[in-house]
Amino acid sequence: MAQPTSNDNGCLDVRNHCAIPSFPVLIDLDHKIEDLHARVHRGAYRALPSRRHYIPKADGQQRPLAIAALEDKIVQKAACAVLNAIYEEDFLGFSYGFRPKRSQHDALDALITGIHCTKVNYIFDADLRSFLDDASYYTPACEV
Repeated sequence: MAQPTSNDNGCLDVRNHCAIPSFPVLIDLDHKIEDLHARVHRGAYRALPSRRHYIPKADGQQRPLAIAALEDKIVQKAACAVLNAIYEEDFLGFSYGFRPKRSQHDALDALITGIHCTKVNYIFDADLRSFLDDASYYTPACEV
């Protein structure tokens, strides 16, 4: 299979590079879902390692991309649904990160409303990308 390439906009062109599973894979789907459910409930489920691919960036660096197995995505989605049902009521109204029916656009709308409706002296914006790339994870906190 040919490697995906970046188009003129710097976006990854994956057309004609995606493998579509053949029909026999879907024949035993109910049995596979029941088996997955049983393994999760008895504690025997182990996540498969993600496939790792690197996507070239315009500046010559590569962006890592991890592709999880379908089974892992199903378990993650189920765990997410359970945890959302438990913790959603504990979140504060101004919390927007990774919550159902809330997006970065809602957070920006709330920020603009807050700036216009209250006295604001400072706005601090920080880009933390690559912040910990050079940090040692074994450095004691007292030395930081």
